Amino acid sequence: MPDSAPSLTPEETHLIRTSFDAVLRRPVEAAAQFYEALFSEAPGVRGLFHGDMRTQGQKLIATLSLLVSRLDDLPSLEPALAELGRRHRNYRVDRDHYSLVRRALLRMLSVNSGPEWSPAAECAWGRIYDHVAATMMAAADGQLVPSTSASAPV
Repeated sequence: MPDSAPSLTPEETHLIRTSFDAVLRRPVEAAAQFYEALFSEAPGVRGLFHGDMRTQGQKLIATLSLLVSRLDDLPSLEPALAELGRRHRNYRVDRDHYSLVRRALLRMLSVNSGPEWSPAAECAWGRIYDHVAATMMAAADGQLVPSTSASAPV
């Protein structure tokens, strides 16, 4: 079971939002850089992805946008994150993949956030990602039961 959602300081929330706003200026390029970083570090995971990578990139940016939009209410994302974790289990994503994704995400953010990127922004993003990954892994492992409440699509 994951720990409860992290309580972000106003500064951490600001750092995440401003760094992501910079990413949103070039979402297609940012998504492509994420997958390039991921596949460069772990070429074997490329086989887990089927279909158009541009569409996959759009899904990545949409999911990150949803996360950033809900920083003030992270518990409301738990049902959607749990469902995402269960779906990723079906895609053959294992626990080791989450650390690869973390590194690729932070790399993409650092490249695309420009002057908005800092060690403090990296730490804030790391905290949020770790919570997201823990929630998804717990659901994939069957530790979170599906919620009957409505959830946001991811």
